[in-house]
Amino acid sequence: MNIETSRLRAGEWLVTAAALLLGIVLFALPWYGFVPTIAHGLAELGKPTDATGWQSLEILRWLILIVVLGGLAVGWLQATRPAPAAPVCATVLECAASVVLFVALVVRVIDVPSVLLAGAGVNTIEAKIGAYIGLVLTAAIVTGAYVSMRQDGIAEGDAPARIETLRLTPRPAARGG
Repeated sequence: MNIETSRLRAGEWLVTAAALLLGIVLFALPWYGFVPTIAHGLAELGKPTDATGWQSLEILRWLILIVVLGGLAVGWLQATRPAPAAPVCATVLECAASVVLFVALVVRVIDVPSVLLAGAGVNTIEAKIGAYIGLVLTAAIVTGAYVSMRQDGIAEGDAPARIETLRLTPRPAARGG
């Protein structure tokens, strides 16, 4: 099975790159953390002040992982398959999963899980840079999957050079006797 990157169109490049970056952001950047006034005190005590997406999103992390793996699969299938069936199927599934993830992340970024400080009504948790980057990358995956689905077909290099056509000639009338 040869990998031919010439088969990848803009949509597949976007899906694959955004999925790879989302996988990195899930583990590398803080998604949620304490507000600065609380974080300062916790840092002095040597306590963690923020958490990655993997640490903080106990249910959504699995959907993020599925979207990341699906995005990588879209790129791999498109680059290795001359026929469009498997890449189209993967792209449709990726688009559906990434739309669900996008909506869920919008809710999680807008409605940050709150921890109230001693009943004082002070919200102590806020979304960090990883949550916003994850949201943008998920939107990029949705966009790339949509663009890819709009362009699905056989790549020019995989298409037959010439389609054979046959002339239909009328049959001679049958003589019966």
